[in-house]
Amino acid sequence: MSLWYCAALFFSLAQPAFARTLDEEILRLRAAGFETVESARSSDLSVLHLHRKEGGTSRILVYSSEKNARGRAGQAKLLHFNTFMSGVRLASIHSAGKIPDIAGDGASIIAYVYSYSGIDQESLVLLRFKDGRLSPVGKPLPFAQFLDVNKDGRLEIVSKENPLGPLFVLQCDSFFVPPRAAVRTRIFRLAKGGRLEDISKGLPSFYKEQEAELEARLHAEDPMKTGRYGEYLGTALSLYYDAEMSGRKKSGFDRLKKTLAPPKNMPRKAQDCFQEMSLTLRKKLSIPADW
Repeated sequence: MSLWYCAALFFSLAQPAFARTLDEEILRLRAAGFETVESARSSDLSVLHLHRKEGGTSRILVYSSEKNARGRAGQAKLLHFNTFMSGVRLASIHSAGKIPDIAGDGASIIAYVYSYSGIDQESLVLLRFKDGRLSPVGKPLPFAQFLDVNKDGRLEIVSKENPLGPLFVLQCDSFFVPPRAAVRTRIFRLAKGGRLEDISKGLPSFYKEQEAELEARLHAEDPMKTGRYGEYLGTALSLYYDAEMSGRKKSGFDRLKKTLAPPKNMPRKAQDCFQEMSLTLRKKLSIPADW
C-alpha cells in the first residue's frame, strides 16, 4: 500500500463530506470501525466520543449542524478533532447528553477530560461555541471537575495542580523525599465572554472545610509512626497552599514551619534533613526573609 494511499485514506476518515448530515457521518464512522462511547447535543452542536478497537484509539469530534430550509437536519461541519491513545471521557456537564450554556451568555460549552498514559495526570479541556465559532477556553486544567462550590446553582471548576512540578524531589543524605502529593486547589468560574475567572479567594469556607480533611490526614501520616516522609510533607504543603489561595499566606507558612519542626527524639540525620528541606521550601515558595 503506497504512502500516498495511506495518507488519502486517513484524510478521508478524519474529514467529513460536508454534504452529509450528522447521522450520515456517524454511519460512515461506524463503517470505518468506530463505535460511539458517549455523545451530547444541542440544537446546532454535537460532540462525539468514539473508540476504535483496532488500534485502541479514541477520538473527540465536535460538529456543527443547522437545519435546512425545510426544517430537516442540515450539513455536518467538523469543528474539532482530537485523537487519544490513552483515556478520554466527556466531562460531567454532558452526563445528560446535553451541551449547556454555563456562563449564561448564549454560548455552548463542551468539556472533556484526557489522561496521560503511564503517569498520574489528567487535564480538562474547555471549548466555547458562539456565533458559529468554536474556540478554546484558557489552557487545559489539571485534575479539574465541575462542582457547585457555593451552592448557588451555578457550576464552578475546581482544579488541583502540582505547583512544585511532578518531578520535584527533596533529597538530603539518607532521605529521598518526593512530595508529589502537594497540590494547590484553584476555583474558577466561567465568566461571560469566554474567560476563566479565578474566584479562589472569595470562597474561604471551601478551603476551611478542605483544610479540616487535610489536618486529619496529616495526623494519620505522622512519619515517626509511618516512615512516609514524602506523603507527610505533601499534605503539609497542601495545607499551606490552601491557606495561600484563601488569602492567608503568612499564617499558612507559620503553620508549615511548625509542622516541619523536627521532634526532639528524631534522629540527628532526620533533623538535619528537615532543616535542609525547610530552607529549600522557603526558596521554592518565595517566602520573605523576615517571616
